[in-house]
Amino acid sequence: MAVLVVNERADAPYTERTVAEWLRACRVPGLAVAGAHVPGRRRGDAGQEADFIVFTPNSCVCIEVKGTFSQLGGVLSCPVNGSWSMLGYEGDPVHVRGGDVNPIYQAKSAMYALKALTEKATGAEQFVSALVVIVPRSGTTVTLDKPTKRMMPKGVDILLGDRPNDLFTWFQRGTFHR
Repeated sequence: MAVLVVNERADAPYTERTVAEWLRACRVPGLAVAGAHVPGRRRGDAGQEADFIVFTPNSCVCIEVKGTFSQLGGVLSCPVNGSWSMLGYEGDPVHVRGGDVNPIYQAKSAMYALKALTEKATGAEQFVSALVVIVPRSGTTVTLDKPTKRMMPKGVDILLGDRPNDLFTWFQRGTFHR
Protein backbone atom coordinates (compact mmCIF):
# COMPACT_ATOMS: atom_id res chain seq x y z
CA MET A 1 0.00 0.00 0.00
CA ALA A 2 1.51 3.31 -1.09
CA VAL A 3 0.66 6.56 -2.79
CA LEU A 4 0.73 6.25 -6.57
CA VAL A 5 2.42 9.33 -8.06
CA VAL A 6 1.35 10.24 -11.59
CA ASN A 7 2.22 13.00 -14.06
CA GLU A 8 5.81 13.40 -12.86
CA ARG A 9 8.21 15.43 -14.97
CA ALA A 10 11.74 14.14 -15.46
CA ASP A 11 12.98 17.74 -15.24
CA ALA A 12 11.17 18.52 -11.96
CA PRO A 13 13.30 20.28 -9.33
CA TYR A 14 15.21 18.10 -6.87
CA THR A 15 12.87 19.11 -4.04
CA GLU A 16 9.77 17.93 -5.93
CA ARG A 17 11.45 14.66 -6.97
CA THR A 18 12.37 14.11 -3.31
CA VAL A 19 8.79 14.66 -2.13
CA ALA A 20 7.50 12.34 -4.90
CA GLU A 21 9.79 9.61 -3.53
CA TRP A 22 8.53 10.26 -0.02
CA LEU A 23 4.93 10.03 -1.22
CA ARG A 24 5.68 6.69 -2.87
CA ALA A 25 7.26 5.50 0.38
CA CYS A 26 4.23 6.56 2.44
CA ARG A 27 2.29 3.60 3.70
CA VAL A 28 -0.93 5.45 2.89
CA PRO A 29 -3.23 4.39 0.04
CA GLY A 30 -3.77 7.21 -2.38
CA LEU A 31 -3.04 9.05 -5.58
CA ALA A 32 -0.73 12.04 -6.00
CA VAL A 33 -0.97 14.13 -9.15
CA ALA A 34 2.28 16.00 -9.74
CA GLY A 35 2.13 19.41 -11.41
CA ALA A 36 -1.65 19.46 -11.24
CA HIS A 37 -3.39 22.45 -12.81
CA VAL A 38 -6.34 23.73 -10.79
CA PRO A 39 -8.74 25.96 -12.75
CA GLY A 40 -9.45 29.40 -11.30
CA ARG A 41 -12.52 30.08 -9.22
CA ARG A 42 -13.69 33.10 -11.23
CA ARG A 43 -14.19 33.82 -14.91
CA GLY A 44 -10.92 34.97 -16.43
CA ASP A 45 -8.86 33.41 -13.62
CA ALA A 46 -6.39 31.06 -15.33
CA GLY A 47 -5.94 29.05 -12.16
CA GLN A 48 -2.64 27.70 -10.98
CA GLU A 49 -0.46 24.67 -10.64
CA ALA A 50 0.00 22.76 -7.40
CA ASP A 51 3.20 20.77 -7.00
CA PHE A 52 1.07 17.81 -5.86
CA ILE A 53 -2.57 17.16 -5.19
CA VAL A 54 -2.85 14.08 -3.00
CA PHE A 55 -6.06 12.11 -2.65
CA THR A 56 -6.26 9.50 0.12
CA PRO A 57 -9.34 7.78 1.56
CA ASN A 58 -9.32 10.38 4.37
CA SER A 59 -7.93 13.54 2.81
CA CYS A 60 -7.41 15.78 -0.17
CA VAL A 61 -4.27 17.90 0.11
CA CYS A 62 -2.69 20.54 -2.14
CA ILE A 63 1.06 20.42 -1.54
CA GLU A 64 3.54 23.16 -2.38
CA VAL A 65 7.19 22.12 -2.14
CA LYS A 66 9.83 24.71 -1.34
CA GLY A 67 13.57 24.25 -1.01
CA THR A 68 15.70 26.54 1.13
CA PHE A 69 18.28 28.82 -0.47
CA SER A 70 20.61 29.33 2.50
CA GLN A 71 23.87 27.41 2.33
CA LEU A 72 24.19 27.71 6.11
CA GLY A 73 20.77 26.56 7.30
CA GLY A 74 19.34 27.84 10.57
CA VAL A 75 15.90 28.74 11.89
CA LEU A 76 13.30 29.42 9.19
CA SER A 77 10.75 31.86 10.58
CA CYS A 78 7.35 31.28 8.91
CA PRO A 79 4.76 33.89 9.93
CA VAL A 80 1.29 33.46 8.42
CA ASN A 81 0.92 36.98 7.02
CA GLY A 82 4.49 38.18 6.71
CA SER A 83 7.61 37.43 4.74
CA TRP A 84 9.55 34.38 5.80
CA SER A 85 13.11 34.88 6.98
CA MET A 86 16.23 33.06 8.02
CA LEU A 87 18.88 34.71 10.18
CA GLY A 88 21.96 35.46 8.10
CA TYR A 89 20.14 35.18 4.75
CA GLU A 90 19.13 38.30 2.84
CA GLY A 91 15.83 38.14 0.96
CA ASP A 92 13.33 35.30 0.79
CA PRO A 93 14.91 32.06 2.09
CA VAL A 94 12.55 30.01 -0.14
CA HIS A 95 10.99 30.73 -3.54
CA VAL A 96 7.89 32.92 -3.29
CA ARG A 97 5.48 33.25 -6.22
CA GLY A 98 5.22 36.78 -7.61
CA GLY A 99 2.55 38.79 -5.82
CA ASP A 100 2.55 36.53 -2.74
CA VAL A 101 3.95 37.41 0.67
CA ASN A 102 5.02 33.83 1.44
CA PRO A 103 4.40 30.24 0.25
CA ILE A 104 1.26 29.88 2.40
CA TYR A 105 -0.53 32.19 -0.03
CA GLN A 106 0.26 29.92 -2.99
CA ALA A 107 -0.82 26.80 -1.10
CA LYS A 108 -4.06 28.44 0.05
CA SER A 109 -4.83 29.62 -3.48
CA ALA A 110 -4.62 26.05 -4.81
CA MET A 111 -6.59 24.75 -1.82
CA TYR A 112 -9.49 27.19 -2.31
CA ALA A 113 -9.56 26.65 -6.09
CA LEU A 114 -9.68 22.86 -5.68
CA LYS A 115 -12.31 23.18 -2.94
CA ALA A 116 -14.51 25.27 -5.28
CA LEU A 117 -13.99 22.81 -8.14
CA THR A 118 -14.91 19.77 -6.04
CA GLU A 119 -17.96 21.50 -4.58
CA LYS A 120 -19.14 22.42 -8.07
CA ALA A 121 -18.63 18.83 -9.26
CA THR A 122 -20.20 17.10 -6.25
CA GLY A 123 -22.76 19.67 -5.14
CA ALA A 124 -21.51 19.32 -1.57
CA GLU A 125 -18.94 21.14 0.52
CA GLN A 126 -15.63 19.29 0.49
CA PHE A 127 -12.70 19.66 2.87
CA VAL A 128 -9.42 20.32 1.08
CA SER A 129 -6.25 21.14 2.97
CA ALA A 130 -2.97 22.78 2.02
CA LEU A 131 0.53 21.82 3.03
CA VAL A 132 3.79 23.66 2.41
CA VAL A 133 6.66 21.14 2.57
CA ILE A 134 10.05 22.72 3.21
CA VAL A 135 12.98 20.63 1.96
CA PRO A 136 16.29 21.94 3.36
CA ARG A 137 19.23 22.38 1.06
CA SER A 138 21.47 19.31 1.08
CA GLY A 139 24.03 19.42 3.88
CA THR A 140 22.19 22.05 5.93
CA THR A 141 20.22 21.81 9.13
CA VAL A 142 16.99 23.79 9.27
CA THR A 143 14.43 24.13 12.03
CA LEU A 144 11.03 25.76 11.68
CA ASP A 145 9.62 28.57 13.73
CA LYS A 146 6.02 28.29 12.57
CA PRO A 147 2.77 29.62 13.98
CA THR A 148 0.71 27.52 16.34
CA LYS A 149 -2.17 25.57 14.85
CA ARG A 150 -4.62 28.16 16.22
CA MET A 151 -2.84 30.93 14.32
CA MET A 152 -2.72 29.05 11.00
CA PRO A 153 -5.58 29.33 8.51
CA LYS A 154 -7.99 26.40 8.80
CA GLY A 155 -6.68 23.37 6.93
CA VAL A 156 -3.22 24.84 6.26
CA ASP A 157 0.06 23.52 7.64
CA ILE A 158 3.82 23.82 7.15
CA LEU A 159 6.05 20.75 7.36
CA LEU A 160 9.81 20.55 7.53
CA GLY A 161 10.57 17.59 5.31
CA ASP A 162 14.08 16.57 6.17
CA ARG A 163 13.30 12.86 6.57
CA PRO A 164 11.08 10.61 4.42
CA ASN A 165 8.94 9.56 7.39
CA ASP A 166 7.95 13.16 8.18
CA LEU A 167 5.39 13.21 5.37
CA PHE A 168 4.00 9.80 6.34
CA THR A 169 3.68 10.97 9.95
CA TRP A 170 1.85 14.10 8.82
CA PHE A 171 -0.71 12.03 6.89
CA GLN A 172 -1.12 9.65 9.83
CA ARG A 173 -1.60 12.39 12.41
CA GLY A 174 -5.17 12.81 11.28
CA THR A 175 -5.16 16.57 11.89
CA PHE A 176 -6.35 17.38 8.40
CA HIS A 177 -8.39 14.26 7.72
CA ARG A 178 -12.12 14.27 7.33
